Amino acid sequence: MSALIPITKGDPTTIEDSTFPASDGEYYQWTCTYCIDSFDGNIGEGSYFNVTIGTIYQGSYMAISHALIVPAIAGTYYKGLDSHSVDIVSYYCVYNASLQYIYLPFNLAPPFILPIPLNLTMIAEHFISNWGAPTIVNGNSLIVDMGGGYIQTFNYNSNGFCSSWTYDINGEQLLKYILGGGDGDGAIPYGNYFIIPTVISIAIIVIFIKKRYFH
Repeated sequence: MSALIPITKGDPTTIEDSTFPASDGEYYQWTCTYCIDSFDGNIGEGSYFNVTIGTIYQGSYMAISHALIVPAIAGTYYKGLDSHSVDIVSYYCVYNASLQYIYLPFNLAPPFILPIPLNLTMIAEHFISNWGAPTIVNGNSLIVDMGGGYIQTFNYNSNGFCSSWTYDINGEQLLKYILGGGDGDGAIPYGNYFIIPTVISIAIIVIFIKKRYFH
């Protein structure tokens, strides 16, 4: 099925002066291309995170009114376990550009998609104040100190998407995930056109099952 998924750039969504780089129904996937054997046997190369964007709307969150609110479905596939878990994230991103306010559920989903234009200083301050994770900005990268020598690095392209994510300990790389088959600005996310080939694939599978087990 994945071989049938065409690739397309995301379409930004703007509400007043706040812009999110994806639109309703779009699907994105970050695939593990490196995993050190001794780190976690449940992960392994070929594991992935995926995000499907819900219906983006304007609403209120806590004391913030007129915010751009992005709900999403966040999934995690562990190749070692051959299992896929899904979380419905009502507030995948809450953003108000004029107030320089952002909320990201770092405990539920990695910050793989950020509002544009990028303001990584604001994101770093959010991680520090809300999640207690010391974070610094290095160019288009966020470096998050998880403690105990563990460091997460999120590298973003100019479109607001994390092109690669790495997890290290004391300078040794443990994991690496990438978006769309490559790093940097050339990495292109999957778009919402995955729906049609997926439906076709499911139909083919259903026909096969009927022929195999009911004839």
